[in-house]
Amino acid sequence: MKKNSFLNKVVITSLAVILLAVPTLSFADVNADKAVGMDKRGERIESAALKFDEKIADALGKKDAYREKMTVLIGDFAPELQGEFDALWDTHDSLHTGLIAERTRILEEKQTETKALFDEVKAAVAAGDMTREEAKLELTGHREALQADKAATQAELDEIKATYDVPEGTIRVINDAIKAAVESGDVAAVKAGLTDLLNSLAKHLTFDQAKLDFFQTK
Repeated sequence: MKKNSFLNKVVITSLAVILLAVPTLSFADVNADKAVGMDKRGERIESAALKFDEKIADALGKKDAYREKMTVLIGDFAPELQGEFDALWDTHDSLHTGLIAERTRILEEKQTETKALFDEVKAAVAAGDMTREEAKLELTGHREALQADKAATQAELDEIKATYDVPEGTIRVINDAIKAAVESGDVAAVKAGLTDLLNSLAKHLTFDQAKLDFFQTK
């Protein structure tokens, strides 16, 4: 399961969605009669956001499938762990919902900000109040500001993560160990793997809460 890596990229990817639409704006078609190039770039922002929403839906579907799979394994090998697993996963879902809500808020704010700038620059160029070169500088500055915000956000996340024991790939390693134990019929190893999974999930949740607290200040 790649839950942690997915959540780590929630806001970062949101900013990247906006950045994709900004750097290659075409001013060749921008004049008093034709602003097709900029209009199409504005549409790209909305399209990219919709595609990212689809990715989130796909990730949520995989997450639910993983929970069902683990529930079956726990029922077969360690039913005494089911209550703890359910409680941890419910907390995970709550935090995950909060993180997605913050991702959506930040993305919508960046969309609104960028679209407003597009409209302002397009109108200025069309009215002859701004040259194409000046417009390029204006949008380049906006793009660079978004990139700086993205870099600063990642740096702060890295600093927060450094205070928690959540190394990348931990869940994947545990999953592989559980799979191997199931295939070999080693019941004790399966139980040990499931216990490790719960412990790792608990650690991840403390980090997820810290991330949520951080994103709510953005």
